[in-house]
Order: sequence, then structure tokens, then C-alpha cells
Amino acid sequence: MKLLESIFLFIFFGSAGVLIEVLWSGFNNFIKTKDSRIIGHISVWMFPIYGSTLFIILFVQTYAGGFFWLARGTLYAILITFLEFRSGWIIRKIFGKAPWSYASIDKENSI
Repeated sequence: MKLLESIFLFIFFGSAGVLIEVLWSGFNNFIKTKDSRIIGHISVWMFPIYGSTLFIILFVQTYAGGFFWLARGTLYAILITFLEFRSGWIIRKIFGKAPWSYASIDKENSI
């Protein structure tokens, strides 16, 4: 894969992840508060985390591309979840707070 294509895909996956999370958090907020503005929130840290899923997709395509779709999907889910939790753990270790907020659960340790 060429560098320019990799950069484009990184930006694409990062942007898609951010968009989906903003929509998800906005609709969850609407369900909880009935606020018709449907305001969604996300940490800027999530952009590079979502962009990094590109590397997982390339890895799975390279080493498990011939596997049954359900096996590949399961592998994607496991690796992407691991990426999110591990990167959140690293950010929390460096900055003392996680990039996502579970404010109702842990107000002190989330950004």
C-alpha cells in the first residue's frame, strides 16, 4: 500500500469512527434526556485510535483473508476492542484520564 493511500485510509477510518461515535452519543443523549438538539460528544483522542483500525484491517486481510467471514469478523472485533482498551489504558497512564467518559460511573478519571 502506498503512503498516500495509507494516509487517506487513516483519515477515512478516523473520520468515520468519530462520526459514528458522535451520532451514537448524540442519540443516546436524546434517549436519556429527550433533548431534541441531539448533542453528541467525543474526545479528540479517538480520531487516531479509530484511524489506527486501518492497521488491524490490513493485518487481518493479510493473514486471515481466506478465513470464513464470521471468523474474520470475530477477529476484527477482538483486535479493535483490544486496540481501543489498550490505547485508552496508555492515555490514562500518561495523562491520568481516559479518552472516553463514563461520567455517571467515574467522574474523576475520565476526560
